[in-house]
Amino acid sequence: MQIEINGNKIEAKEGATLNQIFSNNNISYQKGSTVGVIKKETEKSSYLDEFLVTTNKGAFVIKIKGSEEGKVFKEISKQFEKKNVRWKTSTLIAIGSVSTSLVPSKEEKTYNPWDVFFILAGFDNNTTYIALSKKIQKGSYGTKNTIGKITQGRHVLSLIEEGDEIISIEPVEVFTVEKDFETTTDLSYKPKNGERIFSQILMKLNDNTPMAMEHIFSLTKDGQITIDNTTESYVASEGLIGFDVQNENSNLRKKNSVSVRTEGKNTGVVYI
Repeated sequence: MQIEINGNKIEAKEGATLNQIFSNNNISYQKGSTVGVIKKETEKSSYLDEFLVTTNKGAFVIKIKGSEEGKVFKEISKQFEKKNVRWKTSTLIAIGSVSTSLVPSKEEKTYNPWDVFFILAGFDNNTTYIALSKKIQKGSYGTKNTIGKITQGRHVLSLIEEGDEIISIEPVEVFTVEKDFETTTDLSYKPKNGERIFSQILMKLNDNTPMAMEHIFSLTKDGQITIDNTTESYVASEGLIGFDVQNENSNLRKKNSVSVRTEGKNTGVVYI
């Protein structure tokens, strides 16, 4: 059978234990350490209520609301492909037009920067435009609610000029991997074909954070790191809790990052 250990593919006999496999392949293991076993991985895709709008000047993302206008946009978004920017003012950009089934409204609305909404020119749904708001403004544009809001690529709006083209509008697809896994310290465990085994983790240290590096070295001096706290967001090692560490690179904790708390409660705690 073929399994994977720490990223390397290995041929092993059916029914072989972890202890036998580690020994036969010279894989180091520290007694008592936790071994991770990924039994199965399933990739799934789903669509968010977001659309990627690509223009000849760049792309931006619209987060769609659950309004009637948002639902209409989802249905007809493709009709705006190959359409041009009809006009641009200091407050908005208008793209179109297409025919819709929207019921005209003369109600005045307030629009915030980055709002996206429909304009019914002359309150006629046969000339429906997409409007991108650049500033806070009030107006009666023929519809009651916004389509949504631009969440990414906002800088593109300053580049867009009259005559520019919408190249494509696509729903944003997100891929996720569901993992069936377990952890064990029992080396009599018998892996099955295709399973992925992890007996170690690798950390790439940041040369610009020498104090944090020394902190990590001290925490892992025995070749192991003890996990004292686990949540859905992180695991934490509290072996050096209370130790002061100089603030060298303040940042948000991102997926797969390793960080040390430098101030407040739990200074010295390492988060992964």
